[in-house]
Amino acid sequence: MVNPLPLWPDYRARHENNSVPVIPTGTFGLLVRYGYSVKLQARRAENVQIPDITRSLPKLPYIVVKQARKFSMIHEDDFSVDELQGRFDTKRSLLLLQISDSGFPVGGFAHSNGLESAMKWGTVADAATLERFVGDALTQVAYGSLPLVRAAHREEEFCKLDRICDSFLNSHVANRASRRQGQAFLNTVDKVFACNKIRMLSEVIQSERLPCHYAPVFGRCLACLNGDQRETLQLFLFMTLRSLISSAIRLGIVGPMYGHAIQHEFSSLVTDLVDDFANSEVAETCQTAPLIELMQATHDRVYSRLFQS
Repeated sequence: MVNPLPLWPDYRARHENNSVPVIPTGTFGLLVRYGYSVKLQARRAENVQIPDITRSLPKLPYIVVKQARKFSMIHEDDFSVDELQGRFDTKRSLLLLQISDSGFPVGGFAHSNGLESAMKWGTVADAATLERFVGDALTQVAYGSLPLVRAAHREEEFCKLDRICDSFLNSHVANRASRRQGQAFLNTVDKVFACNKIRMLSEVIQSERLPCHYAPVFGRCLACLNGDQRETLQLFLFMTLRSLISSAIRLGIVGPMYGHAIQHEFSSLVTDLVDDFANSEVAETCQTAPLIELMQATHDRVYSRLFQS
């Protein structure tokens, strides 16, 4: 194992004179400047090994851990804290953009969230009724799913959350759609990102024969990928909004231009709902639009349909 001290001769000299700070100025100093406390006793300094440091910082951004493990000659002045934070934020933003991309194969566009059934029943017939439906549907998803997404992201017991979600979704159509979306999302992120935590989650779901509902799976997978909690909630609602608008366009209720204008209009509602549920608990999960659920439950009776739900 490589001894880190030769990389900091200045540190060794000061250590011998008993005038050394607890942290050296090279890569370790870079880690500390980033905001993580790595307290090394001076008497143990010569026995410190890099794997011990990296394992003690499980939430450290990948770029910093990678540099520490490579143990390259990086001085603390080579990168500022802002530069490292910017690189980490950019990587996380690219991750969110990839997951929210319409080409990301999670099967979300196979579901209309009850919009097709509402159109067949005559509840949604034009742009005005569509806007009212979208507002009610987003609010329902926020109250019925965001507490579960947040709890899963906080790494609460997944089996319990998944079974709570299964009990909450009484409609067989909504329950089936949630299962299919959850399974599709889990399989996709597992194959695309090759994350060990997601692979372990998949094994637990299979061994326990869990329903694998969309909300808890989404929250736990984003947590495994180091996604921010607020951004996770916002992404979940945004993908629901995008799916509703896409369904409306494909059903011919509105055109593409007007549909995206509606999506832009409702972006403020997404932000407000995320603010309201930033500290929500699972016990707050509830149904706010029972008529939408009732119409969605009749989806299997629709003679000609484009969507699975």
